[in-house]
Amino acid sequence: MRQYKIDEAIQYSLALRIDKSSDVRFVSETIVKLWQEVVRRLEPIIGDQGTEVVFTRSLHLTNKEFPWIAVVDNKSTSSTQIQLFLQSFEGRDSILLSKASYKLLATFSQLLASLIGETLTQRLLTPVLIADKVEN
Repeated sequence: MRQYKIDEAIQYSLALRIDKSSDVRFVSETIVKLWQEVVRRLEPIIGDQGTEVVFTRSLHLTNKEFPWIAVVDNKSTSSTQIQLFLQSFEGRDSILLSKASYKLLATFSQLLASLIGETLTQRLLTPVLIADKVEN
């Protein structure tokens, strides 16, 4: 699967999970759950530090387009980074949050693919992205 297909899966997954909700708290909680699952799937493969490094780099790159996103140092854990990312959601509308979340996930998947290959990235991320499709 090429990267654009992963990007499409990310867009579809976010659209399905968030479903145009204007409730910022719901959007935030949904995004946290998605990231927690991504971290849970990746840490056994690339380790805690590998996951943290890719997430931190993704935050830095996404921050260029969304400068309000909190960027933390490489010494923070994935959980801390996700919480700070979510704290930066305060005062933002749900549409902006969805766009920033998409950008962060797309950037993350591109960086991950450059490290471990597109095939393995697809195998790791696709189950996370489609998990709620079956449940909803």
